[in-house]
Amino acid sequence: MSISVSGAPSGATPSSLATSPLQRLAGWLTTIHHATLGVSLLVASAVWLVVVTAIGVVLGFERFDAGGTVVDADAFVQLFSLHRFALVFGVAGPAMLGLVVWSLPAQLQAANLSLPRLAAFGWWSWLVGSAIVLVSYLGNGGPGGGDAQYVETYLLGLGIVLVALAVIAVSVAATVLTRRNGRALGEVPVGAFAALVTALGLVLTLPSPSARSSTSGSTM
Repeated sequence: MSISVSGAPSGATPSSLATSPLQRLAGWLTTIHHATLGVSLLVASAVWLVVVTAIGVVLGFERFDAGGTVVDADAFVQLFSLHRFALVFGVAGPAMLGLVVWSLPAQLQAANLSLPRLAAFGWWSWLVGSAIVLVSYLGNGGPGGGDAQYVETYLLGLGIVLVALAVIAVSVAATVLTRRNGRALGEVPVGAFAALVTALGLVLTLPSPSARSSTSGSTM
């Protein structure tokens, strides 16, 4: 009697058992799954956290020594402005939304977010907007920048970032409102209800920093 042992299913091929790095990259670029979008936001916010920490160290040295010449006066203003942007729109906002996007469907026992393509659009828009803002600072832009073209580039990037975060918040709010499985809002998990309140708060308050930034940019 002979016994044959196979390590793979009968219909499996090497290409079906493992995907190539290019296929994984394509899957990440086109995904609308909440877990991948949430993790992407969290990882990107961690990268911005490194930038915030580095800028904070430089600003700390500059303030510690009153006669220090680590950076000149104009660069100090730019670094301080970039630090504020990165802390709020590069770290806090994306990290909070990323955690919600990653965990919310599980709390509601749903397979995915509502409007998942809108959430994916928000993630990629935020990434592009953040890159535009960073490039504008490198070109002497920002609220107090000396190059008018890069100041306008900064305002464009900031607007994209604000819209992107608001779009993700809309997807979060729609998920809580439409995927409750017939439950009243008072019966949904506390985390999901908090996500709804946070998302609505972001949608209502995000436009105001844009107005303040454009005003400060026009007065400098």
